[in-house]
Amino acid sequence: MIRSCHELVDRIFAVAHCTVALIDTKSGQFLSFYPANLLPNLQNFLRQRASVLTGRIGELKPLMHLMDMALLGVDSSKVLVVAPPFDKNGRWVSFTRSELDYLNLILELYASTISYDFVGVYQREQQQDQALSQEQSSAQEPAPMQGSQDNAAQGQEQDSESEQSLSSNASMAASPSAADTAAQSTDNTVNAGAIGSAQWLQESEALAVVQHNPYRIEQAIKEAVRLGDERLLQYAFAIPVTGHEGKLALDELRSLKNHANLVNVLCSRAAIDGGVSYEEAFRLSDKLFLAVEALTTPEKAFAIRYNIALAFTQQVHQHLQQAVTNKLHRQVEEAILYIRQHIYDHITVTEVADAVSCHRNYLQRLFRQDTAFSVVDFIHNEKLKVVKELLAYSNESVSNIAELLNFASPSHLCQLFKEQEHMTPLQYRQRHRALV
Repeated sequence: MIRSCHELVDRIFAVAHCTVALIDTKSGQFLSFYPANLLPNLQNFLRQRASVLTGRIGELKPLMHLMDMALLGVDSSKVLVVAPPFDKNGRWVSFTRSELDYLNLILELYASTISYDFVGVYQREQQQDQALSQEQSSAQEPAPMQGSQDNAAQGQEQDSESEQSLSSNASMAASPSAADTAAQSTDNTVNAGAIGSAQWLQESEALAVVQHNPYRIEQAIKEAVRLGDERLLQYAFAIPVTGHEGKLALDELRSLKNHANLVNVLCSRAAIDGGVSYEEAFRLSDKLFLAVEALTTPEKAFAIRYNIALAFTQQVHQHLQQAVTNKLHRQVEEAILYIRQHIYDHITVTEVADAVSCHRNYLQRLFRQDTAFSVVDFIHNEKLKVVKELLAYSNESVSNIAELLNFASPSHLCQLFKEQEHMTPLQYRQRHRALV
């Protein structure tokens, strides 16, 4: 474990060039750390922060913002600390957004492995304790006495006599009227429905999985897709499972197909969060749904989940590569992603600039330099793309579309649309549907 922790320290520093240390909180010793010239006052600060996680094996405090610090409990005394880099004067320098996301995912994967190992040992110890307890209780359990058996038999005879007496009294009762019979029939129908419903619930509970696989696996897969990183996706699918898959159908093949379709839905949304247009993501999603339905064996239905996640990961990777080819500044890339993720909101330049930690005037200059658009024009263009899709493929009115996309008014939407398309929204709808 310690050797792998040292490797993790090396790898994290190689990826992010941040401040990272493996600390023995009991002795205060730095077992491994980067950079080599870590100042004494920073070492003391890291020791103090690491001490709060002593003994919390596999517990992770992730990075919450660009100036935050992550902590990971390794064993009873060792804690891994990941902090932002610092300059020559010993002042912290913030992470980049991509570094923060990447480090959180790596730490999540490692935390899950530690937790899995720890939980496995704990469960084995519990099973051994239960087995020992059962042996002791069976050895101490007294044998049943003859008198008790006789009393039990006598009790059964008395119960039988009571049942016969109740049956005789029931047969001597007067015959019910027609109304009573109808009411009794209705009550029996209701009771039968209630019994059937209760029986269905009991059967469902019997089929339900008691302990599902950890949620962090799903988070790791979505994060890998969102970043377009195939290597991280491999790590995500390699996370040890500590539970069982949910049963989503009585038939094994149908259940595994349902699982594959869920992966499809999750990954398509992650790809959209990664910057892919929702139309492109949905188009790929439709193809993958059909591919899943064509499968004929449980083995193929199980294996296709990775292929689905990989397809969306590669889609995001290609999108990000195009952004690199266009040589966009980091702030512009992050601003474009923010705009697309909040396309249905009322977006202002100030909000976008704050989201990417940049002054609005500086962001405006970068945007014009990289895209030849102002931020406001780019927001309008992205919104108009959605408007055209809604006009072509839905029956929503122009007023509803304007409200949905938070335009100032329907007339404002029509004005912008006519400037770009040289026709009104209704003319666009009629022309497009005439072609279809």
